[in-house]
Amino acid sequence: MTNTYELQLTSTNKLDKRKKKENNYRKVLLDLDKIKSWEGQQVNSKEVYQIDKEMFDKRNGRLGGSEVKQIERMLERIFEDFNKVKSQKGNSKDYLFGNLFNEDGTPIDFEETRGKKASELTQIFKALLLLLLEEISIDIQARTLNNWLEFFGFINKQQIADMNEFYKSIYEKDEKDKSKRNKFVLSLLKRNVLPQSCERMFTGSNNIPINNDLTDNEVLNLYKTYNKRTLQALKHRLRSVLENLNKENMIKLYTSMYGVGIYEVYDKEKSKYVEYTRIVELTDKEKQELIRLELELKEKLGLESLLAYDLYTHKEYKEALTMCLKDGLKTDESSRRFEYVYEAFTITKSFTKSNLKDFLDKKKNVKIKTYFKKGKDILINEYRHARLDHVVNCIENKKEEYENKILDESLKKRNNKARIGKSYEEIRKVYNNSVYAELSKTLSSNLLIYYHYDMLSKYEVPEMNLPVYVSKIDLIDLPF
Repeated sequence: MTNTYELQLTSTNKLDKRKKKENNYRKVLLDLDKIKSWEGQQVNSKEVYQIDKEMFDKRNGRLGGSEVKQIERMLERIFEDFNKVKSQKGNSKDYLFGNLFNEDGTPIDFEETRGKKASELTQIFKALLLLLLEEISIDIQARTLNNWLEFFGFINKQQIADMNEFYKSIYEKDEKDKSKRNKFVLSLLKRNVLPQSCERMFTGSNNIPINNDLTDNEVLNLYKTYNKRTLQALKHRLRSVLENLNKENMIKLYTSMYGVGIYEVYDKEKSKYVEYTRIVELTDKEKQELIRLELELKEKLGLESLLAYDLYTHKEYKEALTMCLKDGLKTDESSRRFEYVYEAFTITKSFTKSNLKDFLDKKKNVKIKTYFKKGKDILINEYRHARLDHVVNCIENKKEEYENKILDESLKKRNNKARIGKSYEEIRKVYNNSVYAELSKTLSSNLLIYYHYDMLSKYEVPEMNLPVYVSKIDLIDLPF
């Protein structure tokens, strides 16, 4: 069943206000699951405009300026910030979204948007990035978002290494799957970031937890969730802040698509052609072909609902796209083959001390100015606490949202809150979800504190506290 929310449109137009009084105002049915999937993502404008399906269909997808503005006013009630950016895979426009105001994707009241503010973590991050841009000399090298995060010191090499090992563990061929999974899982368990044994609550009348070992798939699922809430979220925050600074003319942000091209050269000594690779920039026609391939694969594999990270980490999609790239991006100009393609960014600082002062003095940047004036050392400490708190709060909010949903469904069936405790199925789901949240917090906290800390300043790694034994979860009950 689709998770929806009915939103009544608002307008500053006087005629519309009269209509509102007469209760003739049009309402839009929002797909909350789709909206939640947009958080921190870059989404094609045509897909975004379908948030108002009635209007989109009525105009056959050709929306006018006033209609686009109406949709953007809806988005202002759902997301802390968003920017309209040029797609790096063609000439179309995309929307780059920041954080949701509400975890469940529901909009805030229209009046609240007049004084809307980004989250504390986003504002601290922005102030810290401005301090770093003022201090660091930046070259003209194009880098991925991961590389820029490492360049500024927001992540360390261990986090990138773990991310790469994680991808290897899920993308290797079948005969290597088990050894790759075992290697990555054991590396996590040996670092004591997760307990090796937990508990499981069984279904049926005897819901008695018993000790059991964590499976490899459970560990990988926990790490995937952690990676999405930490490294992926940090990448989206960096991209959103950079786009905003670019709009404010504080920096110049250039984006491009690159690929690791596969080429052949004749080896006289071996008397045969041998392959070699080199990084090349994609042409506009290759970008268009890439878009076509991605859409074709999403439809073929039935993955239309997946976006960005969830799509690119899907094993079937990843394997299919890799095969297509190695076969060649075929255009009327070339048919170059690639191992993989990626997006890269070039940053040029374009502000003086006077420009920076003017930027911070703007009314909308009062909070950022407050953080900026604290100085680098104090701000780094506040950033570290805010980042960890943000990750833990996200887990807690999801836990509460999921458990409330289970209890609400139970109430609908019984209309008697006192009888909820008699349902073993609801007990098991709530119990296992609490277990999942505890495991997620244990993994996230230990990795961020002991291994995936930032390199913004000297960091003294504290003494390791071993994780407590917590209950085991059933994969079928994972809420995320």
